[in-house]
Amino acid sequence: MSMLKRIREMSAELHQMSIESKALSDEDAVEVRDELPKLRSSVNDLIKEIEKQIMDRAEVQPLQVGNKIISNVPKEKQRAHHDQIKNLICGRAQTDPDTGEIFPLEQAVRRAVDFVYSAFVTRAILPRKPFLREFGLKLEDVSFWEETGKDLVIKQAEK
Repeated sequence: MSMLKRIREMSAELHQMSIESKALSDEDAVEVRDELPKLRSSVNDLIKEIEKQIMDRAEVQPLQVGNKIISNVPKEKQRAHHDQIKNLICGRAQTDPDTGEIFPLEQAVRRAVDFVYSAFVTRAILPRKPFLREFGLKLEDVSFWEETGKDLVIKQAEK
């Protein structure tokens, strides 16, 4: 039996299992749930291996498989030009761009901090270790816990 046929059959079987799972007892549901990460890991390993094979074969030139063209495309990520941003913030913090007014030092510093905050800080970002070391702080000194959802936790019961 071909690998593709076996995968399609497993997929259909897993779909059927998800339908049947509604009837599982609590004990069975926990036991099945404990085994599923192993299955996920095996599927992820297979995906990685297949993708590596395809990428290796398409390294030199694109492949045509049926009506599909497979090629390796470089990944890109947009990055900030930090020096340019620093210069922009310093200039805007010191001088009003509309009037040319030069701000007093304390006001310029506060403006710079506000600009940096608006450019780079979101509520989800925690202070980095260099900042904490510089100010002699621990993360818990400048952070708080907030409930963001629920995780399923299954532990061995004590006897």
